[in-house]
Amino acid sequence: MLFRSLHRAIQVLFGWSGGRLHGFVVDGEVFGPEEEGGERAERETSVSDLAAEGVTEFIYHYDYGAEWEIRLSILHHHGTASALRCLAGAGAAPPEHIGGVLRFRRFVSALRKGEGPERQTALAELGPDFDADAFDMDACNRALGSLSQ
Repeated sequence: MLFRSLHRAIQVLFGWSGGRLHGFVVDGEVFGPEEEGGERAERETSVSDLAAEGVTEFIYHYDYGAEWEIRLSILHHHGTASALRCLAGAGAAPPEHIGGVLRFRRFVSALRKGEGPERQTALAELGPDFDADAFDMDACNRALGSLSQ
């Protein structure tokens, strides 16, 4: 899987639009959408390339203003292309527009505490039906399956 395809998969899993800047960081080297500013093009590098080099972990950055950072681990290299699938997960994906992990955590905490003005703000930002503990592996796998169609 090329990094550009992995970017799309992450976006689908999180329910994000993909419209913000992003990059992959491997041992200090940045892979981005285009080869510019010292970055290597993500369309030229695959996860298999990393595995062949012995890389077991790398980082995906999304929306540099919000500073979303996702650590990715290569657990096993199959050597052949296979369908993407989610094997584990926990909690709801943060909304893309929320402004980053710290703001998201603050809102989740406010929802759990049960009252006050910050809870009202959190409800307005996250929505009244938001469940921070919700995770649906079947829905994740259906979303991943839609990428290969």
